[in-house]
Amino acid sequence: MLASIPNDSARRACLKKRKLGLMKKMSELTILYGGNTYHVIYCPDESELILWSSHNEVQQKLDEYRKTHKLDQLKKMIKQLRKLQMRNNEVEMDHLMHQFEQGKGFDEFNNGELHGLIWLVEEKMEEIQKRIEFFH
Repeated sequence: MLASIPNDSARRACLKKRKLGLMKKMSELTILYGGNTYHVIYCPDESELILWSSHNEVQQKLDEYRKTHKLDQLKKMIKQLRKLQMRNNEVEMDHLMHQFEQGKGFDEFNNGELHGLIWLVEEKMEEIQKRIEFFH
């Protein structure tokens, strides 16, 4: 059963054994796969982190991870923003189509609205074409 070891000396001894075993496994992974392996062990009883590889290398890898993570977040945000902009355009164009159906003539639309309507028609035609291809 996995549980915290209540006895301090037994817990430290177990950590020491497990740490050595973990370091051996990390070394084996490095040899087998030819890559770099890093690990950080935080122990509340010790003042410093236990690092596999040098402190600078681990810090560099952590910084790279954080930068990559932030880039991924920004990419997702941009993708979501584009989806929202597309949805907003569709709603606006649906509104213009409704106005057209209510009797508003083409000469009453401004240039931007006409371009938007053309865009909407092209988008809808693409959707129809995809559906046709899917069912064939």
